[in-house]
Amino acid sequence: MRGEYYRADLLAEAGLPVDRPIRVSSLPGEQILIYRRRSDPRFSDLLRGLDLAPDAAAMARALEAEGVLNDRLLAVAQESLHPITPTQSQAEPIHRLFHERLVEPGSRAYPGGRLSGFYVGKDFELPGLTLPWEVLAHAPLVIDGMAYDRTLAQLFDEAHARLAPERLADAGGITAHGDAHNANVWYERGAEADRLVFFDPAFAGSHVPSLLAEVKSTFHNILAHPLWLYDPEGGGAALAGHGAASGGRAASGQRLAARRAARGASRGEGPAVLAPVARPSGGEGPAAARLGRGGAARALPLPDAGHEPARGAGRRAAHARLPRRWG
Repeated sequence: MRGEYYRADLLAEAGLPVDRPIRVSSLPGEQILIYRRRSDPRFSDLLRGLDLAPDAAAMARALEAEGVLNDRLLAVAQESLHPITPTQSQAEPIHRLFHERLVEPGSRAYPGGRLSGFYVGKDFELPGLTLPWEVLAHAPLVIDGMAYDRTLAQLFDEAHARLAPERLADAGGITAHGDAHNANVWYERGAEADRLVFFDPAFAGSHVPSLLAEVKSTFHNILAHPLWLYDPEGGGAALAGHGAASGGRAASGQRLAARRAARGASRGEGPAVLAPVARPSGGEGPAAARLGRGGAARALPLPDAGHEPARGAGRRAAHARLPRRWG
């Protein structure tokens, strides 16, 4: 509780808009934070409404509010960027969102945490296909016709190595929220302009590894389909897919139904194909980008593990032996 209050103050002092409690009790047995009651929507809810029922004027106001917040985020990142030690990096709570979800609490055994609980030893039911994790993890992937050069097991192994907290001190630290996706942002309406305000700063810090600070918000806000995150039942009605396994490969495809398919049909087009939500990192690495004013993207390249990028469907998929820890 004290941590949340402290971290909200930390963000406010840096000049970031954040919801702060109006009363704090730290008495034993009476530890509580009281916030002002709000009727404001979360930014994710507002944007979902605009996606389902577009409104040009409302979209322009939302984009302007996002641009103002992004300008401030960039300014705070530039102002607060400073060298940090591996020890300072390890002390930041943001790692609970990344590396700690790959390892067991306490022992740090890998694979563990959510990776073990959600994936290892589980069966995965794809449309028309069921695969155990031990097979799916090592099957070269073909998604919407594109062959990927690394398997899921390889990607998890690389994440475990690269996301180790002590390794992320190499690009400095900044003051950041750490989990500022649109479902952790209030949308405050104003007479002339609207405003975005952070809440739930449980992973905020002043030594947040700069290359990690906006990764989770980038995934939520840009790469992940909103129905997967916030309305899985609606996603099931709007999305359809298929899966197949052949020659040691796992192939899948996804198609958008309902509104998008209807739009394509009205223009004489075929059904829209949903592009892969992620691609193997390489070259400059995946970019932690946020949309700025005028639609300009500001990107911060993340270093990868030294692998070349995938070359598309023509690139031969890499094959890996089954490591003992995955079996």
